Amino acid sequence: MLNIGVLLFLFTISFAFNATPFFGGPYTIIATTILLQNGVTPLSFVIVSVVTGLGAATSKTVMYAIGISAKKPLQKNRNVIFLKKIGVNRGFSITLFIASVVPFLPMDDFLYLAGGAAKLNVLSMLQISIVAKVIKSFIEIGTEFLGLKAISEAVNVNPVEIGLISIVIFGALGYVLFKIDWERAYEEAMTYVKRLIWKQKEG
Repeated sequence: MLNIGVLLFLFTISFAFNATPFFGGPYTIIATTILLQNGVTPLSFVIVSVVTGLGAATSKTVMYAIGISAKKPLQKNRNVIFLKKIGVNRGFSITLFIASVVPFLPMDDFLYLAGGAAKLNVLSMLQISIVAKVIKSFIEIGTEFLGLKAISEAVNVNPVEIGLISIVIFGALGYVLFKIDWERAYEEAMTYVKRLIWKQKEG
């Protein structure tokens, strides 16, 4: 049975791994391993998913604070200027939700960093992230519970070690993503969508 100490530990590692800029640690793998060791029940699965989701979401305030502290050098960044233009509108909210749910890519880190520099409403951002991260935890822990034993036995490597190796990959992806011109990518994506809609209408 999971006790308060274990839940606090899971919240802490979820917060710590997600608070590190542009890196992601294997917090859901650790959570899944603890669940397996303690016995999985529907209630324990729900509680662990919610706790890790809350830890992951609230940790993004660290990136927001970094954005505030680095406001001056970031003010001229094209992506920060772009976020100031759109603010927390429906499009931004959907983007933040998707970025918070999608695994491996630290896109939500960039949004909170730029959001801090642009002084967007952090509480509104957190409301979106909490829902997204809890959903993410449900999906990841559920998937890992089903496949963790089989994968670790197949490759003969501890699943936590696999997660640690992935940190290097996340860092490289984070650097590449930071170099992307979001506004240009957004405009190109919208142009592509409009073309598809126009072709459907013509057809």
